[in-house]
Formats: sequence, structure tokens, C-alpha cells
Amino acid sequence: MSNTVVILPPITGGDINPKVLSMCDTHIRKAKFTKDIEVKLQNVKDMELHGQQGHIITNPPYGKRLSDKDKLYELYSDFANAYLKKPGYSCHLITDYEKTQPIFGRKADRKRQLYNGNIKCMYYQFFGRLTK
Repeated sequence: MSNTVVILPPITGGDINPKVLSMCDTHIRKAKFTKDIEVKLQNVKDMELHGQQGHIITNPPYGKRLSDKDKLYELYSDFANAYLKKPGYSCHLITDYEKTQPIFGRKADRKRQLYNGNIKCMYYQFFGRLTK
């Protein structure tokens, strides 16, 4: 048996809505993960990705929830840009936004149909390249 210690990167979340972050903090405390998960008020444009590998996991606003289509395209472009800056990162999205794959510039490595409440969605997985 090996005594190798693996140090995992911290789990960090963000949102622009303080009420959402307050709910997240409540659930993190109840689950006793306060040492493992941090949430902060931030825009996706300001998201910092640490290390060479990691995951962006998001359930961004949908077309049904965000009426301004230009803002929707910009938001998804921000996620794609963050993902593309870090080749070792993977990006996972739950959305009903049909332009997700074209914004990322390729087809998802995996996609699955699911429902978020009564909204038919897709779970897109864009895998990063493995780094040494």
C-alpha cells in the first residue's frame, strides 16, 4: 500500500446574485464542507482557474430564464473563453441553450438529455486535455 497523499484543488463557486451565494453557504455549512468549498460573488469573466487541470461545472441561465439573447450568448461565450484558456480543464454545462456547442467551437465530447424541473435540457461535457 502506498502512503502517497493526493492534494486536491479547492472547490470554488461563484455567482453574481448574493441570495444564491447565501443559499450555497447554508448548504455548505449543513453538509460540513466549509473547509473544502468556497463561494464568492463574482462574474464568470473574473473567474480564476488555478492549476493545470480542473473542472468548470455550471448550470447557467437558460433562454427561458434570461430573455435578452445577446446577454445569453455573451455569458456562454465567457464560459467557453475561460475553458479554452486552460487546455487541461473540462467544462460541464446543464442548459437548454441550443447554441452551446457552436459557441465552444466544437461538438461536446458527451451530451445527455435530461430535465431541470419541466425544462428539457442537455448536459454537455467538453473534456480538457490531460496534462502531466
